[in-house]
Amino acid sequence: MLKSNKRTVLGIAIASCMGLLPVAFVYAQNANNSVVIAQALTNADIEGLKFMREEEKMARDVYQTLDRQWNVRSFSNIAEAEQRHMNRVKMVMESYGVVDPVVNDQVGVFTNPQLSAMYVQLVKRGQTSRQEALKVGALIEETDIKDLRDRLNATADPQLKNLYNNLLQGSYNHLQAFVRQIERQGGSYIPQVLSQQEVKAILDRGQSRGWMR
Repeated sequence: MLKSNKRTVLGIAIASCMGLLPVAFVYAQNANNSVVIAQALTNADIEGLKFMREEEKMARDVYQTLDRQWNVRSFSNIAEAEQRHMNRVKMVMESYGVVDPVVNDQVGVFTNPQLSAMYVQLVKRGQTSRQEALKVGALIEETDIKDLRDRLNATADPQLKNLYNNLLQGSYNHLQAFVRQIERQGGSYIPQVLSQQEVKAILDRGQSRGWMR
């Protein structure tokens, strides 16, 4: 029985390497020491994980860069949170054997060209004024929320759903924090990615917890 399972897993591994199976597998051993397939990811799931790993890095890198110019505590605090988000995504990727796209953790370096361009554009915009820097932060969080919701709706994997839901809660908090800073400095915030109703619902969550006065 064990030999049969080994042949089956070997066949799957070979097919996967040849691109014949659009999935990544997590292997485990049962009570009989037989190798079994515990979970599987689609190609879309794999690409989603890779993208979210680098999108969290992009957020971290922008916040670190803008914090050096403006010395706003929100940037340093949220940059630390983004690092934790990066770590969470990496842990899930490792559990599935997905290759990490972050091959160079240097600030501003990305595998994904879209995120590389976003980093340059957002830093340039955020360096024009403190208010614009905070609005860049809010824009990043709105974008993150949209992308996480899209990934959440697109996957059937329970572990990925749990990951994306947890990351969403963090992005809600970060958006609230940036809008709070904008308003404290006498500005107002107009949603840039999500609808007015969606952003209002997110901000109302913050009001219900008593952070807005």
